[in-house]
Amino acid sequence: MAALFSCNDTQAQITMTASTASLDSILNAGTTCSFKTASLNSLVSGNYRVVFTAANVSGTSTFKAILEGSMDGTTWFNLTGNSGTDGRNTDTLQCTSVGTAAQFTMTSIPGGGKYVYSTQFYNGGGRVLYVRVRFIGTGTQVTRISSVKLYSFN
Repeated sequence: MAALFSCNDTQAQITMTASTASLDSILNAGTTCSFKTASLNSLVSGNYRVVFTAANVSGTSTFKAILEGSMDGTTWFNLTGNSGTDGRNTDTLQCTSVGTAAQFTMTSIPGGGKYVYSTQFYNGGGRVLYVRVRFIGTGTQVTRISSVKLYSFN
């Protein structure tokens, strides 16, 4: 008797929604808008990639995107625990002088390494039930955030 098994490397695509339905833009320094997922099901792994589009409406369009996780959808923490501003196995992506429309990517792979100033750090994140991206303005601006998607991969 022979058996054949197939394992597919599936990737879930989840559209993230604005936490405040009417606010999808960053308005000046210190203002915040955020997008989050609904509760993630058990088939979603802890490897996350977030993709979003930012478009300059006016001003400098300079902001930070911060990747956060939660187990209950109300208490949020930095997902990776790593410093850095490039969005690869870090909690923060610094976006500077965004033009008409630019796409950005942040990636979190638990256990993945990251060098910051010649010191290696490891992503301390893991699987969570909710993921959000918080956008914080750092300049005088109106920047529209759209097409925020979470991809889970193995």
